[in-house]
Amino acid sequence: VVTKSEIEDEADDEDENTKEMVKEEVAKEEVAKVAVIPRELSTPQGIAWLHKMQNAGELDENYQPVSELTVAQMGCIVMKAQFELNLSSCWVDFSQLWNINKERLRMGFVNGQNTKQTKEYNKKINKY
Repeated sequence: VVTKSEIEDEADDEDENTKEMVKEEVAKEEVAKVAVIPRELSTPQGIAWLHKMQNAGELDENYQPVSELTVAQMGCIVMKAQFELNLSSCWVDFSQLWNINKERLRMGFVNGQNTKQTKEYNKKINKY
């Protein structure tokens, strides 16, 4: 004879298993949101650099620029990476990572680099 309590316990176990399965699926989806990291950025130094920019609040958990950033400011991040990591194709790498046209990214930086806002942003990120 199966008691009501045993049935409830079994139902609770099934609920826990379902919750765990959902958590795993959510975790997989989170990983899938991270864009494929271009080869030059996927080195230990590149990953450490991306984490540094995450910790500074400039990139989100998926290595994407935070929403407040202008294209010119995103270009500042690219140039910082170019300088610090000695990347050979920085505009291509970041355009792939961020899913943005490389010319839009590059020209946004070029056109905005002499603005007060971009100069201040460059000073800010050069502290990291």
